[in-house]
Formats: sequence, C-alpha cells, structure tokens
Amino acid sequence: MQKLFFILIGIIFFNSVEAQKYCKPNGYAFSILVQPGTIPVDENGRSIKRRILKERFIYILTAGKTKPVINNILYGKTDVKWDLSRAEKEFSAIIENTQKTMKIKPSKGCSMWRINIQEILNQAISENNPTINIKGKIENKSFTLLLNKETAVQGFDSY
Repeated sequence: MQKLFFILIGIIFFNSVEAQKYCKPNGYAFSILVQPGTIPVDENGRSIKRRILKERFIYILTAGKTKPVINNILYGKTDVKWDLSRAEKEFSAIIENTQKTMKIKPSKGCSMWRINIQEILNQAISENNPTINIKGKIENKSFTLLLNKETAVQGFDSY
C-alpha cells in the first residue's frame, strides 16, 4: 500500500513537471494611432492634409524557440500582409481606455513573436473589432489562433 502511494505521488509530480513545459499558442492583438506631430507642407509651402495612421501588431506566444510559420492572417474577411520577428523579452503598453499598464512576457520554455500587420492596398480593415484568424505551423504541427479583440494602446507623435 505504501509503495502504491509513492508511485502515485511520483506520477503526479512528473505529470506536473511536464505540464509546465507545454505552452499552448496564444496571442494578443494591438493597435496604435500614430498622429503626425508637425504639419506637412508641399514644395510651395501649402499644408497637406494630415493623416492619422493606425499601426496594428500581434504578439503570439509559442512553445520552444522554433520560429512559427504563418500561413494566413484574416481580419474579419480582409486578407492582410504581415512581417514576423522575434519579440523582446517583455511587451509593456498603456491601454488607451483604462490608462492601465498591460505587460506580456513568455513563461519558461516559451517564445514571444511580433507580427506587424500591413493592409493590402484598397482592402481596408474594418474598424469594429473583427475576429482575427491566424493559421500557421510550429515544428510541423498546425495551429489556429482566433483573437476576438484588438486592444488600443497609447500611441506616439511622429515628427
């Protein structure tokens, strides 16, 4: 009976250790309004209409250090282009609505990647928080991430 007890304790211990090593792909979508800081002018000195740009990016957390392969990203029904790169050890930003700081960092055994979103010409992304669908592969295992919201974070002025 005592041997059975120690065997069960050992099984529970080793299962908990293995569970900590696994990192399910997860993601967070953000947008920043980049407001022009100076008034642009043409060659004659007349002011040009100011543009407000919306920068969109997504952080995904994956197991291991292998770079994921992204096959497709859809914002609602809009297909977009993207650029994937390894992220810093931590992302920190101030949420626009609440003024609270949000921090994202990978747990042990996980990696964080940044996906910069680029709209395709003449295919504008809907402004009413569409569902974001990311399909890809990590070490020949397919994954799909569905993100239901895009968090607006404080932007910066460009000069």
